[in-house]
Amino acid sequence: MRFSSAPETRSIAIIGMAALFPQARSLQEYWQNIIEQRDCITDVPSTHWDVDDYYDADPNAPDKTYSKRGGFLPTVEFDPLQFGLPPATLEVTDTSQLLGLLVARQLLEDAGYGPDRDFDRSRTAVVLGVTGPQKLSNPLNSRLQYPTWKRVLRASGLDESSIERIITRLQNSYVGWNEDAMPGMLGNVIAGRIANRLNLGGMNCVVDAACASSLGAVKVAISELLEHRCDMIITGGVDTDASIFQYVSFSKTPAFTPGSHPRPFDQEADGMLPGEGIGMLLLKRLADAERDGDRIYAVIRGIGASSDGRHTSIYAPLPSGQASALQRAYEDAGISPATVGLIEAHGTGTPAGDLAEFSALRHVFEQSQSSVQRTALGSVKSQIGHTKSAAGAAGLIKAALALHHKILPPTNNVSKPNPKLDIESSPFYLNTSARPWLRGEHDPPRRAGVSSFGFGGTNFHIVLEEYQAEHHVAYRLQSIHQIIVLHAATPQELLQDCRAHAATLRGADAPQQYHALVQASAQPQIPAQHARLAIVAKGAEQATSLLDTAASLLERESRAAWQHPSGIAYRSASAELGRVVALFPGQGAQYLDMGRHLACNTPELRWPYQYLDALFEQAQMPPLSSIVYPPPVFEQSCRDAQAALLTQTVNAQPAIGALSAGMFRLLQHFGFAPDIVAGHSFGELTALWAANALSDEDFFRLAFTRGRLLTPPEGQEVGGMLAVVGDVEALKQHRLLRDGALIVANDNAPNQIVLAGPHQAIAAAQQTLQSEGYHTTRLPVAAAYHSALVSYADQPFQQALDQITFQRPSLQVYANSSAQPYPSEPDGVREVLKQHMLHPVRFREQIEAIYQNGGRIFVECGPRDILSKLVGTILGERSHITIALNPQHIGDSDQQFRFALAQLIVAGLPLSTNDQYELPLAPPKPPSASRTSILLNGANYLRDETKAMIERALNQPDPVNRSAEQPPPVVTPTEQAPTPAETIMSTSTAPIHPIHVQLDQYQRETERIHEQHLAQYAEISRQIGEVLQQLQQVSVGPQATNQALINALTIALSTLRDQQSALQQSFDRYIESRAEYMRLLLQQAQSVPVSRTAPAPVPALAPAAAPVSAPPPAPVSASVSAPELVPAFVPTPAPVPTPEPTPVQAAAPVPTPSSAPAPEPNALLDRLLRIISDKTGYPLSILEPSMDLESDLGIDSIKRVQILSALLEQHPTQSAPPQEEIAQLRTIEAIAAYTQQWLQGETAMPRTAEPPALAIPQPTLTHSDIKMRTLPPPDALACTLQPGHCCIITSDGTQLTTALADELTSQGWNVVVLDLPHTSLTNRLETNQDVAHYVLYEANEPALQQMLTLIQTRHGPCGAYLHLHPPMPEVQRADDILPEFEQEIVTNVFMIAKHLAEPLTNASQLGRSWFCTITQTDGQCGLGQQRSFPAISGGLVGLTKALNLEWERVFCRSIDLDDQLPTAQQVAYILAELHDTNRLVSEVGYHADQRLTLVSE
Repeated sequence: MRFSSAPETRSIAIIGMAALFPQARSLQEYWQNIIEQRDCITDVPSTHWDVDDYYDADPNAPDKTYSKRGGFLPTVEFDPLQFGLPPATLEVTDTSQLLGLLVARQLLEDAGYGPDRDFDRSRTAVVLGVTGPQKLSNPLNSRLQYPTWKRVLRASGLDESSIERIITRLQNSYVGWNEDAMPGMLGNVIAGRIANRLNLGGMNCVVDAACASSLGAVKVAISELLEHRCDMIITGGVDTDASIFQYVSFSKTPAFTPGSHPRPFDQEADGMLPGEGIGMLLLKRLADAERDGDRIYAVIRGIGASSDGRHTSIYAPLPSGQASALQRAYEDAGISPATVGLIEAHGTGTPAGDLAEFSALRHVFEQSQSSVQRTALGSVKSQIGHTKSAAGAAGLIKAALALHHKILPPTNNVSKPNPKLDIESSPFYLNTSARPWLRGEHDPPRRAGVSSFGFGGTNFHIVLEEYQAEHHVAYRLQSIHQIIVLHAATPQELLQDCRAHAATLRGADAPQQYHALVQASAQPQIPAQHARLAIVAKGAEQATSLLDTAASLLERESRAAWQHPSGIAYRSASAELGRVVALFPGQGAQYLDMGRHLACNTPELRWPYQYLDALFEQAQMPPLSSIVYPPPVFEQSCRDAQAALLTQTVNAQPAIGALSAGMFRLLQHFGFAPDIVAGHSFGELTALWAANALSDEDFFRLAFTRGRLLTPPEGQEVGGMLAVVGDVEALKQHRLLRDGALIVANDNAPNQIVLAGPHQAIAAAQQTLQSEGYHTTRLPVAAAYHSALVSYADQPFQQALDQITFQRPSLQVYANSSAQPYPSEPDGVREVLKQHMLHPVRFREQIEAIYQNGGRIFVECGPRDILSKLVGTILGERSHITIALNPQHIGDSDQQFRFALAQLIVAGLPLSTNDQYELPLAPPKPPSASRTSILLNGANYLRDETKAMIERALNQPDPVNRSAEQPPPVVTPTEQAPTPAETIMSTSTAPIHPIHVQLDQYQRETERIHEQHLAQYAEISRQIGEVLQQLQQVSVGPQATNQALINALTIALSTLRDQQSALQQSFDRYIESRAEYMRLLLQQAQSVPVSRTAPAPVPALAPAAAPVSAPPPAPVSASVSAPELVPAFVPTPAPVPTPEPTPVQAAAPVPTPSSAPAPEPNALLDRLLRIISDKTGYPLSILEPSMDLESDLGIDSIKRVQILSALLEQHPTQSAPPQEEIAQLRTIEAIAAYTQQWLQGETAMPRTAEPPALAIPQPTLTHSDIKMRTLPPPDALACTLQPGHCCIITSDGTQLTTALADELTSQGWNVVVLDLPHTSLTNRLETNQDVAHYVLYEANEPALQQMLTLIQTRHGPCGAYLHLHPPMPEVQRADDILPEFEQEIVTNVFMIAKHLAEPLTNASQLGRSWFCTITQTDGQCGLGQQRSFPAISGGLVGLTKALNLEWERVFCRSIDLDDQLPTAQQVAYILAELHDTNRLVSEVGYHADQRLTLVSE
């Protein structure tokens, strides 16, 4: 191969990525699953196909699949309105197109090119990998098989009537053809729809290269960019097809594993499993991305492609063909494969495929003289399955994220490599765990290769390179353990907080609540006397469990401080803070993969290896990082050999220094600032570095030099070391120490010392001391450190120190040799350190001196907790705290570090939990409230109505008749005669008797009338919805000029409710009469003998639309002829009264078909909106006249013609408007205005037209007078606020707020007072200390939502909301009727209702919850006519009444109080209403001593 560096002008930047893969709804979840090795393979879901129908473990079973496992997309929310897609088109639009839109939008947002950013969309293209027909073609094609079905059914002897019914039922079990079906099933429309809906003007197309389609698309995309045909391009792959068609196709190859999981490159690999997935990348030329300031995940350096040429099989892999693609890629990139650290392989798990791919890789990499087992090899298919045309994108995204995060990602399901690979002697190893991807300062950039191959002998390979060596700002996608801090004045209150937060985290909004808790803990400010508790959790579920555990422990524990190993730290108050000491361990603390998780998550743990790997490589030694984090092995003996290599002094000491320095620097980022530093043996060097006496470079050079110098010379006696536990003071006087052969090298603790000396003396001492009862351990060290036996290293080490520039220490550093602080002068530091090598370590004395100097909090920075235990032994019961950052060599080192941080915060240190490398991810979005939102997975979408139709088609009984030409079956005398019931239901006897046919048709008629009833019921429900909407709009909009209008709307709503009830009662009576008729008919049918005569005509049933009265059916005789029976009753919808028009609206005249005048504008617009709703599926409530038909609603020209035709059918004309003129109209209101003018004979296009105002729907309104009615006092219901919930009161700025809050608090309610923005509240009230008080300063919805979240996080979910409306001044002028400040208050209440809907509804499931608005006008609901009040407060009444109808279980009431009543009396009236048992009254007033409500005459 020829390598010449590719020019920067050919480099392509990946600036955005988005993913939807099995069990991953986002890019973040996809990466999280990869590094956590989540198994995303499951059984096929029922939404896809029925296992009982198609699965057979026998691979040779015809028309069956022998696999039922795979990777399947999770359910995601999709709102067609956001993309302008008519809901009616979704059933005939393949999910690949719908989900493709969703992922493409996420992609642009990930790259920072969301809807709020302007960019040149005309120069943005879409090229995606898509393979084969989309699965929507399967049901559409199945519908067209009816000629075959007919022939089979006809040949089976069924009559034509039965055949037609069966064909209809078969066709009804599939979605139907319409004008949207063809584009809905085309693969290329996946790209086309993205370009259309996102308004992109560059090229759009798809590439089909089978399983290599994704990388084929990337190849085309790169060419478009390099040829400057576009500036930005969306590329990747889409495959959502896990249909039975795909399963049977691969089963017959056969390619599936008969097992439960794919095992790429494993010795047990025996096949692949399919997966669904969508992966997209946003590409730019690198120079453009840098110019535009884009975030760059990785850089594409080269790409290669090839074909296998003539080969034995079209789908068998060919190593030489794949090798060609690899060679071309590295030549294109201008780099050697030897510099590549990661290969994301095609790796399907088929034995032949894995061997062929590995052979090609080995051939290419060995040609470049790559080192043995230098390059990690893996395949994401081991986790998500083979996503076919999206497979290359899945691998490319994984590799780009690996480069971005500096992590070598793992591969699942490898127990042992396939021995045929001989991988141990190759340049590759199988990476089975997530490991930090480390590199030396002078090493080439991190690089990765990605392969993808497809049927037909098509091969692609891409070379990626990291964009930057390390991160200094937020970059991390994966979620990690988070610290949540709680505190309260007393332990009892803290216990209540734990329970309240645990309850909140069990709610439907748990992810949002968890996010809020984490954010609230970012900068904990804890009063010194407060009880405090911290937990370390990953996700809401774990946080809930830990809070439950904490609450249980708080109930039982009486200690002032305790920790729980699951991640809980508690103190009843701040610790007595003395001086903080950082300790650094020495040799013996090391272990393999130490700090692995922490090194994957933070640059500080990777940074030391930039220096150390470079130093090792300069000495022609393997990089230190490869010894600390060695490649995974599959035999214990190999693991033991790796541990022995790390134990060597030359490796162990700098490795410990790397972890210690990294942890210390990371802790500093959280605000840690020690007063004193000290170390044990080698750790003393780290302590000097921590005190800034050594630079980074000098420290790592000394660490490397010290370890190398202490490596014993060959053939020289260097001795050993023996740890002894027992009576140290007696041991120091022991005869073994008198002759000088043995010395105390480490005085560690009152009960532990380490002896050093020649091997023979050490062995003898061990035997003697064990016999005397001492506990001894030979230490695995290379020499007798801190003794004269290592004098061979002392002089060279002193010379090395002379080459170092020391600085004045910024902290006190204690020396091992003297147990005293180092001098402050740099030269003095050097001289003390020169004594370090040969002098004993006086650690016990050192800690005593530090304690005498005020040291109380000891933090061990480095591997294990050896020093922490020694400190605990030295100080005993004296007041102190020891905390180790990495106490265990097993487990998650990142979690351990954050638990240590949590303990320091609980102790009282002023630390932050803000992680500077974690991307500020937005809180999880709650489920959408949009009426058009649906849930999608990989299966195609079906409406509930369609599912019901399919269910009826498949399962509803429907006896069939055989053709008269078919002879009856011969019944032999030995056959048992059928029972009467069997005779009736048999499909193999002679023609059924007319009574039975009549029974069948009567059942069908019942079903038809039932469906008609449902339609009428739905229409009334729709009208109710419109009135509710009008009620809300009138209540808060500019039309709200008087209370009478609101009352009129409320009465109209009541009228519709009455009509709905009457219709239901009518239908119930009809069902009762049908049941009686059916009973009599069945009695007659069972008594009729089988007849072979032709059926008599069946009398027609009365149509459901017209009322029919008839006497009950007479008793049925046993005659053979069928009686003429009609139902006793057929329902007709209750007539809707035509009300007199109110002054605020006018009835629209209805034109006659041929000569009627043009309709009123509002009436025509209303009809147009209804037609659009019917044709597109959009709910009528979301359609607005100003909406653009194409960009907002996605209505194309075909659908536009259909809509206009339907409108003109209601308004016939001599000729239709010109289509070319209609095509120029963009909005609904423009089409309505133009049609209006056309019907009036004005054919010119309207130039400017104000949208016609919508009138309130007339059929639902009547005019009634309103009067007041006196009510009896309310009954009292014994109810209270649900435990763990709070009551939110919005203050009115008067003493009523204080009095009400105090009274409710005295009754045990958890009350929170909220002041709305200053508006009319001129003074803030002071509430007692038992009542929490919050002030909302900004009048906008985000601020209000954040405030409500904060309140509910601290005080529990809302179980009651009471709005106290400020007393309003009397209206003096016309301008005062709609004061702006009151509009603002009412608007806030509406928004509060929106955001409290869920907690109040949830609370109502446990008992009573409340939503009440309290005004202070005249106590007569504003109708006292003594004074004039602003009208907009009437909106509160309308809102409360509307919510009373919508929230069936929430107690909603509007209370109007006479503002002349004493405050105590007002409070008493409010409390009485809160406990009222009557749920039918929704508006109450108190005037003088009267309780009033409004009624209509």
